[in-house]
Amino acid sequence: MAREATLSVSLTNQLKSYVLDKVESGQFESASEVIRQGLRTMQEQEQREKLFWADLRKKVKEARTAIAEGDVVDGPEFMRSTIVSLKAKAKQPTAKKKRS
Repeated sequence: MAREATLSVSLTNQLKSYVLDKVESGQFESASEVIRQGLRTMQEQEQREKLFWADLRKKVKEARTAIAEGDVVDGPEFMRSTIVSLKAKAKQPTAKKKRS
């Protein structure tokens, strides 16, 4: 097993109480475990955020390419035509169901 490094940190009274509560509740064996879990959680969150922003940048790039190529839809016009189409369908009589 690799030797663990020791690092001292200062906590506010509120954070100290939080850490001690986690240990006293039995969720963690020690204050060090609480802090390590918090750091792991931060790493996971940073990774999720990194993936989110990379995906967003990719989508923005794709959108810019589509716009540059003229592959766009006029949003307000599309919505107007969709609403007109839906209203027309709503006015059409529906076939009556046969009763057994």
